[in-house]
Amino acid sequence: MKYGCHAVMFAAKLATDMETVTREIGTTGFAGIECGNRFISLENRDRLMDLLRQNGLELAAIHYAFMDWRTDPRAGIEGLKAEAAYMAKTPNKNINMSFMPTPDDDADKLVTTFEEAAKAAAEFGVSLNYHNHLAEFANDGVFVYKLLENAPHLNFAYDLGWVRRAGFDPIKLLKDSEGRCNYVHLRDPKTEKAQAYTLEAMRALPPFPEFGTGETNLQEQIDFLQGYLNEQGWAIVEHEGGEPDINRYIKAKAVLDSLIR
Repeated sequence: MKYGCHAVMFAAKLATDMETVTREIGTTGFAGIECGNRFISLENRDRLMDLLRQNGLELAAIHYAFMDWRTDPRAGIEGLKAEAAYMAKTPNKNINMSFMPTPDDDADKLVTTFEEAAKAAAEFGVSLNYHNHLAEFANDGVFVYKLLENAPHLNFAYDLGWVRRAGFDPIKLLKDSEGRCNYVHLRDPKTEKAQAYTLEAMRALPPFPEFGTGETNLQEQIDFLQGYLNEQGWAIVEHEGGEPDINRYIKAKAVLDSLIR
């Protein structure tokens, strides 16, 4: 497995000052980054790839942000195909996507849509990986398990921090998803649990602590992942908010290095 970090901490700075961001991340010791298509469009992707190579980094995945899966799934799939055509030419053929299901959704229809999207990506040799937050775990995680059971081409890029905050055991979920997950996000939450599975409940929680300062048994998690993710798998530390200070990722990598055995 390989270790990376998420460039969302730098937000729009990645688009406006790509050289500085990639140079700074290159000092962390991480092998690669994940970034979103909302910050790095396809038109700027070649430039990003050049800068990553210059700084000894890989593009672990692109996060494909599309907001209208409910109302315009065809547009979502067409946009995904364009991303997949690009990622097919890269060493790490990963596209991550996220969604916020609600109780009013037709879950079965959405699952069918995401399966179609995953099949479209697979035609390019690219893995479409579903990235969770809280909402997927309402009603004992029915939405996640519908995806597992009824969208066989869809893979997963689980955010293990949000899994914990939803009250689920990340290692059990990974075992339930054997063969469908080769990419995870690492966080280190405290023991507080969301009171509901909504966007409002997510926002009501305190920010995730710095990696290595929460209450996760990180040693157990890393030990498990080392036997679970294959050599092309990625574990991505994500600092989503707070100061865009590269020292936060330098410290996170030092924590990881102390756990790897």
